[in-house]
Amino acid sequence: MPSNDTVNRYVVAGIVIALLVSFLYSVLIAGRPLGWLGVVILLAIFHLGWRFVRALERIADALEP
Repeated sequence: MPSNDTVNRYVVAGIVIALLVSFLYSVLIAGRPLGWLGVVILLAIFHLGWRFVRALERIADALEP
């Protein structure tokens, strides 16, 4: 089973590839570079929400006896 570090690298690589593809689509095909900003904002909100949930889980684990 891969380590947690390896899984995190795959997740980051997947996100970077998805952002790159969406940026290239918005610039080359749609011709609206600012349309890409909506995707970035949604991903940033998802990322911050996920970090918040993970932080709450860590706090809950630390408070358990």
